[in-house]
Amino acid sequence: MKKILLIVTTLLGVHNLTAQVLYTENFDNYTLGDVATNFIIQGQGGWYCLPGSNQPASLAAKNFQIENETNKGKVLTITTGPVGSHGNNRMFKKNIDVLWNQRTQGNNVLKFEIEIFVPNYPGNPSIPFAVVSTITLYTTKPKILAGFLYNHFDGLLRGVSSNGLVSYSPFHLTPTNNFLYIPDSQWYQLFFFIDYDNNKAYVEIPKLGIVKKVDVFDKLTSPDTMSNYPPTELNLDIGKNIDAVQEQPSFLKFDNIKITALKSVPPHLLTAENFLAENFNLYPNPANSVVNIINAENMQIQQITVYDVAGKQLNTQNYTNETDIQLNVEHLASGTYMLHLQTNQGTAVKKLVKK
Repeated sequence: MKKILLIVTTLLGVHNLTAQVLYTENFDNYTLGDVATNFIIQGQGGWYCLPGSNQPASLAAKNFQIENETNKGKVLTITTGPVGSHGNNRMFKKNIDVLWNQRTQGNNVLKFEIEIFVPNYPGNPSIPFAVVSTITLYTTKPKILAGFLYNHFDGLLRGVSSNGLVSYSPFHLTPTNNFLYIPDSQWYQLFFFIDYDNNKAYVEIPKLGIVKKVDVFDKLTSPDTMSNYPPTELNLDIGKNIDAVQEQPSFLKFDNIKITALKSVPPHLLTAENFLAENFNLYPNPANSVVNIINAENMQIQQITVYDVAGKQLNTQNYTNETDIQLNVEHLASGTYMLHLQTNQGTAVKKLVKK
């Protein structure tokens, strides 16, 4: 038993040695009060602050505050403007790409993490999306490399990312792609992983037991590669829609922001990804003309996309929630292919060999 524990400890130590923290912020070295009073120049910690409404600077500065939090030390609080105001109160930090370019060679997995505290917000049910917060790590703007969207009215939390095909692409965080509503008045730790070597992304919310592969960057086709999507700017904001100027103010608290470069994706994320694939069976494999795709869990397939081993997308076939499929592969040349099976529980990837 001791030998096993020693091996596990050694492996963890080796993994930790490859982790390279590029940016970290817990706000403990900040001065309590305003992050900035001049919205043209950088405020504390190099953050830029932009108020979204036409409040006087002396009042708008109160929307960006460093406060003491019980059992956490200092935290950042961003609030909306008062009743009668509208717009996004936004904080951002530039030049994240400079930090990313300084990473150790081979550390090509980006780990972005942040803690948020969500409030109890008495919103108006007639305008449920009146107040929304965004946490975004931009690549070339307006494209979003990794991020989260929080709706203050009902606690809906979504992820957001972009593969260049569209600049804004929100997605649901549950394995079954259903809405995720998180309880208020609590802190949550959010993780987003970007695997630059394999065109893959993952999200994790430990408190809720959520680990999910994000089907965004694996859809890139040559010559587009992940090297075209470096992190460039970190953005935190709360938006009160112009149609909701009479809504009550709300806020979001932030702490323990960190950007790390890793050598590889943590194994538990890959396990979650492979779990779906293990439920599917392909036969015959190798195949001549038709391959049967079945699964014992009755997972419904909406789409199958065929890629070659270089990652080039060859074709896509749509289905209407089918559980057993006969896929015609007669047109494929002899070789190895990857089938991306989009299901109601995520995307499973299976290897197919064509004779």
